[in-house]
Amino acid sequence: EDGDSVDCYLITNDKLTSGSILECEPIGLLLQYEGGEIDHKVLAALPGQDVKLTQELFQELQRFILKIFGDDPVKVGPLLPRKAALAYLEKSRIEQELGHDDSK
Repeated sequence: EDGDSVDCYLITNDKLTSGSILECEPIGLLLQYEGGEIDHKVLAALPGQDVKLTQELFQELQRFILKIFGDDPVKVGPLLPRKAALAYLEKSRIEQELGHDDSK
């Protein structure tokens, strides 16, 4: 909705190299509010990795995000299922193809 690319957190225990381009699969959608505005984050996993959307994962993501943002106003949650991530990606794809943003 902010006109930028879709944000994604890749959930894995694998060691990755910064800047790598990887195929991944959406597993969920995290709602994140930055400065009072919603900023969706697609959660993804590497193909074949079984990542569950648990309360423990949510808490770990929340700690990570709050640490990254420091004193900036940010709220994390809720965590939505894969179906929500797929719908968000489809909506974003359509908006990109149409070349506009309905939220403005």
